[in-house]
Amino acid sequence: MCEVVQSHWGVLFVRRTDYFFNTGLRTVNEILGFNDGLLKLRGLDYDNDDANNFPSLVYDVELLEQHGVWSLTNKNLVGKKCFNK
Repeated sequence: MCEVVQSHWGVLFVRRTDYFFNTGLRTVNEILGFNDGLLKLRGLDYDNDDANNFPSLVYDVELLEQHGVWSLTNKNLVGKKCFNK
């Protein structure tokens, strides 16, 4: 369980707590922003032929927190990550 919070210096970080949210992603690589309960993340998800440990599709997602409940409101494909072989 985790919660994204902002320190008094303005830095975003994840604090372990009793909150939970589903990002719709395999991995989260970057916090793009947080404002008025809207959390913006960038991460990776699977393409049809991806191996389990190599998701290649880059997505930006938006999650909205209302009354302690997080919901996925937007998931946009940014592009495909290329891995060196």
